[in-house]
Amino acid sequence: MPTMKPRISAEERQHREEELQRQLAAGEVTIGEAVREMRQRWLGLKQAQYARLCRVSKNTLGAIERDELNVSVTSLQAVIRPLGYRLTLAPVRPA
Repeated sequence: MPTMKPRISAEERQHREEELQRQLAAGEVTIGEAVREMRQRWLGLKQAQYARLCRVSKNTLGAIERDELNVSVTSLQAVIRPLGYRLTLAPVRPA
């Protein structure tokens, strides 16, 4: 199965990572949207390849990327860990 080539440079990746973190904190993008972008643009991997790397099924990875509610915390952790992330709790700030 061919690998997609990462589409951004290391400098662009760092800038986009900072922007994604800001957007995630502000609720402007979902975890699934962020995972999909990082998988495709940073790693250049197809969904099946990344699912194997994470040791989850392609269906589970797809559910996470679509922000479906019925995914386990364990599966979500397995998918974000190779991207350099972990689940954490953050206080909700009143608007």
